[in-house]
Amino acid sequence: MEDEKLFFESNDIMVCKKTSKILLLFIFAFPLLFFMSWIGVWQTSFVSLAIMTVIGVIAILMPTIGLKLNVPINQMKYISVIAIIIAVSGMGADSTMGINMTYGVALGVSCMYFNQKFTRNICIIGYFFMMISVYFKVGQSIPQLISKGSGFTTEYIIMSAIFIAIAGS
Repeated sequence: MEDEKLFFESNDIMVCKKTSKILLLFIFAFPLLFFMSWIGVWQTSFVSLAIMTVIGVIAILMPTIGLKLNVPINQMKYISVIAIIIAVSGMGADSTMGINMTYGVALGVSCMYFNQKFTRNICIIGYFFMMISVYFKVGQSIPQLISKGSGFTTEYIIMSAIFIAIAGS
C-alpha cells in the first residue's frame, strides 16, 4: 500500500514538472499568433491578441511559479491543468481562432495523474471555462451560445466520458 502511494505521489510530481515545462514552450504560440495576424492569415485584432497573451502568459507561468514556491503537489495538479484550461479558453474566446478540439488537451493531461476523481473535476471545471469562452466567441449572444454551445457540449461530454474512463483504468 505504501509503495502504491509513493508511486502516485512520485508520478504527480513528475507530471506537474513536465506540464510546467511544456506550458513554458506554449508561450511561443503567442508571438506566432501576432505574426500570423500581421501577415493576414488570421483577422484577429492586435488588441484581442494582447488580451489573449496577457491571460495566457499569466496562466502558463502559474505552474512554474507554484513549483518554485513548493506549493503542495495536490494543489499543483489543479494549478497545472487549470493553467492549460485558462490558456486554451483565452484563445478560444476569439471568434477568429479555430479552437474546438484543443479544449480536450487539459482532459488528456489530467489522465496522466491516474486519478478518476481528479479527471472528473477537471472535466467539470473545463466545461465552465469552455462555455464562457464560447459565449465570448459568439459575440455574447445567448441564442448563438445555445446553438454553438450545444455542439461544444456534445463534443465535450463525449471526450469527458472517454477521459474519465481512461483515468479510471
